[in-house]
Amino acid sequence: MGIPPIVILPGLYETVQHASVISGYDESEKTIIHYIPQQDQIGAIPEKQFEKLWQEDGYLVILLAPPDIISTIRVENKSKEKSNRLCFVSEKLNLQGKHDDAVKSLKEAVMLDASNSTALCLLGGIYNENNTQECVSFYEKSIEANKKCYLAYRGLGNYYLKTKQYDKADSYYTEAIKINDSRFGPIYKNRGIAKMSQNKNKEAKQDFENYLKYTPNAKDRDNILQALKEM
Repeated sequence: MGIPPIVILPGLYETVQHASVISGYDESEKTIIHYIPQQDQIGAIPEKQFEKLWQEDGYLVILLAPPDIISTIRVENKSKEKSNRLCFVSEKLNLQGKHDDAVKSLKEAVMLDASNSTALCLLGGIYNENNTQECVSFYEKSIEANKKCYLAYRGLGNYYLKTKQYDKADSYYTEAIKINDSRFGPIYKNRGIAKMSQNKNKEAKQDFENYLKYTPNAKDRDNILQALKEM
């Protein structure tokens, strides 16, 4: 139709998620042509790898087009479409500080589609920010709906790290890293802290080294390097 869709994909380095414009598809090479927010990279990715990455964020896609074109697109499940739309609405509300309205939108999204892993994960995130244990059940439901939901595993890791349940934090960070080991550099620092708290200093050292590897612009680089020297 000549409309470049926008897809939600994993981020790079310190960015955990980004939107990417799909500009083409090479049928002979089976590659997706898209924008990559990284210097010196060709914007082409094998179809299978693209789908693997896209799955991590629930296969979300945004279409921006004139009303006459949008009206010709057949939507198989309008409840799912509305549910996903409410996820974006909730993120805007949350950024505006309207947390109660954001929660209301997400709960409506879950009512429309109980298997919306994105809505469930976002709910978990809001409750996690408020240090509420209720976040755990939402993250777990998100993972149940999408086994590759990186952000839900990371969210559980963050919650358990804050509550000093270091073995659980370590476990969930590890699951996230198994899904995508280069998606978000800071997760290695968090897992390193969890490992140090369990007296796993050798493993913690490796995590801190990976943190610097995958987070080249880390503001605390000098502190981490000093910590590594002392380990």
